[in-house]
Amino acid sequence: MWRSLMVAGARLVLFAFSLVLAGGADAASPLDPRAFRGIAARLDQGLDGSPLRIAIRPFAANEVPISVATASLFNDALMAALQERFRTAGTGHSIVARAELNQIFREAEVFYDFDLAEALKSAKADVLVIGRITRAPEGGVFVSYRANLVSTGQVKASTEPVFIAYDVESDLDANSARSLEQVIDDAARHFIRQLGEIR
Repeated sequence: MWRSLMVAGARLVLFAFSLVLAGGADAASPLDPRAFRGIAARLDQGLDGSPLRIAIRPFAANEVPISVATASLFNDALMAALQERFRTAGTGHSIVARAELNQIFREAEVFYDFDLAEALKSAKADVLVIGRITRAPEGGVFVSYRANLVSTGQVKASTEPVFIAYDVESDLDANSARSLEQVIDDAARHFIRQLGEIR
């Protein structure tokens, strides 16, 4: 039953991602899960040793060329790929909850003297995964991630930029008045229907 719920949860993430990408009929190409599985595999190769708690840093609006809602779902797709890989390999690694991380980074933006490293340690995060999204010259975006040890800042693993076919302008237009919460609500309704299918 747990495995079925995990599979359904991963489907929920990918479905929510596709809702954002499909802001219009031809807004963007659908997500290719293989891209994020490849990123997860490369990051996992650097996470050797004892079980680690992995935190994926939320994107800020001023650092991405796409909507924050879509950028957040990029992270969710990576999270789902990492969880699947950790579960299959039995490494014992785990992911810090997104809600907890969002609160930490909101406070980091508000308080000048906020100690981010200390807050991450309080959340028992051993590794901080940081993403980068840039526009591709002829359309689409490049996505890359690196994994840093929270205690020292050492880079444990990094990925080459991965191209994702994507209509940036349509995304910004389609999501300017649509929040991530609305997208997740739509995906949650789909998830409830999926639960009925896997019982």
